[in-house]
Amino acid sequence: MGDNEALSAAGRHRAVLLDAAAGLEFAIASPVGRGVAWRELVDGELHRLRGALADHTKAVESDDGLLADIVHQAPRLSNLVKLMRKDHLEMDARIGEIIHMVGAVPVDEPEEASDEIRNATLELLGKLSRHRQKGADLVYRAFNVDIGGLD
Repeated sequence: MGDNEALSAAGRHRAVLLDAAAGLEFAIASPVGRGVAWRELVDGELHRLRGALADHTKAVESDDGLLADIVHQAPRLSNLVKLMRKDHLEMDARIGEIIHMVGAVPVDEPEEASDEIRNATLELLGKLSRHRQKGADLVYRAFNVDIGGLD
């Protein structure tokens, strides 16, 4: 994949990832008083985010994806590329942990468990935001292109 194709694909996946993150943020901000409906909403948005992250990871980590282009064009950035790959694994694992937390909420204690779920999710969303910024910085350092404007 050429630089322009890899950048375009990365931009599309960044937009989908951002939309999924916004959906999850909306879900966790919803009132817990809805009980099962709240958990279902959060669970659905967590799964949507996990799918978007998987698609993003597959696209940018493929042999002809953006990260390979970066290493090819700017080998000095290979350690930063490794950190981006590590972020993908860590975020996917954390999403899985939060999905498990949501599924383990006792029916009679939704409010107590919701605080833990909200805190974990906000931490995850912060990590995702930092990852997106590191990715934009990495692309700029490699190609002198602002991918942030592609969202």
